[in-house]
Amino acid sequence: MASVNGVAQYYTMNQDPSFDHLRIRSLTELFGNSESVRDLYIEFLDSCPERVAVIKQGILEHRADLIEFAAHAIHGTSANIGVANIEATSSVIEDMAHNNQFELVDACVGELEDQIAGLRQHIDMRRAI
Repeated sequence: MASVNGVAQYYTMNQDPSFDHLRIRSLTELFGNSESVRDLYIEFLDSCPERVAVIKQGILEHRADLIEFAAHAIHGTSANIGVANIEATSSVIEDMAHNNQFELVDACVGELEDQIAGLRQHIDMRRAI
């Protein structure tokens, strides 16, 4: 996220999954196989609808704390499993919420949903990562 005259500027992120392959390799070594790593992605994806719903609730109620909490959870997990585009977008949302930029968060949440859907599609099409 860039700042121009103190105003956060959001740049459109890519919806296609952007993987940190070193992170995936480390997870595969840790868990012993790529199927177990795939299960981590599925667990993450299953948690996302509730977290996105909390972000949307925070937008409606102008509650930065709700947005930050849910975006931070998405940000942290996506970083841990190596999904860079979702990590970046959720980080931007978290920063915007921290600065009470609810309109900007609202503009970004659709992008986050698209990225999550892109990851879901990618995972569903493959048996492993």
